[in-house]
Amino acid sequence: MVKLPNLKTLEVKESNDPLHNEYVAEFDDEFMSGTVTIKAKKTNDYYGTEHDTIKESSDKFVNGFKVVRLDNGKYSYVRESDNQLVPFKYDFACDFNEYGMAMVAKGGYVTWINTDFEVSISGLLNMYEDKSDINFVGWHKITEFSNGKIPLSIMEFRNVKRYGKYVLDKSYALAFRTSGKALKFFNAEKPGESKYQFTSIDPFNNNEQTVAYDGNGDTRDCYVIQSDGLYISAEKFIELISQRDSQSNQDNGYAYQKAA
Repeated sequence: MVKLPNLKTLEVKESNDPLHNEYVAEFDDEFMSGTVTIKAKKTNDYYGTEHDTIKESSDKFVNGFKVVRLDNGKYSYVRESDNQLVPFKYDFACDFNEYGMAMVAKGGYVTWINTDFEVSISGLLNMYEDKSDINFVGWHKITEFSNGKIPLSIMEFRNVKRYGKYVLDKSYALAFRTSGKALKFFNAEKPGESKYQFTSIDPFNNNEQTVAYDGNGDTRDCYVIQSDGLYISAEKFIELISQRDSQSNQDNGYAYQKAA
């Protein structure tokens, strides 16, 4: 059973394999770091039955659940409160974090689930009941929640190449909150203008800021966004930084003159 410490990202791997779903997990802790490719047989069997048998199990419960692997190779969870196997299966599953959220992979997509086993579905802004059917459409990459007052996970839905061709014609990303809802962004330069999605979003830094892009190639627009939901154009951000630095230099010069 694949058990990874401190998972940083989980994403779909481009593959021409018609029999398996493939994923890449990036992990990092004080002892080791790297990436692991996970391969799972394609199937429509993602809902548990009374005939499921546990083959391997984690050594302890984490935040109320224990990750297990079934005899058919799928992953699932045992609930600590009643020691019962939950009726949901995944190609890959991780421990629940302190927010009650866990990264999972199923059906050629990755997503977050909560302890009620609701899932995040691409194109929707809230989490919904996991019906474990073949129509599930998740995400292509998710990141761990950022550090800071407002922890956020970046979730990407993008063009994916299968069998040598791109089968999806759109790409977008959003910021996912620990509440299970997408963060709504507000344009600080244009009051009243808001959005949930950008074409791509970089991970948030320690200042709870990051860069986001809209469009593709030479025509894409660049923005600076904050974890509180405000965003401005990169040009305006640079202008504000320049003004701040200029004012700081003037203040330092005035202080130096007074000291002299």
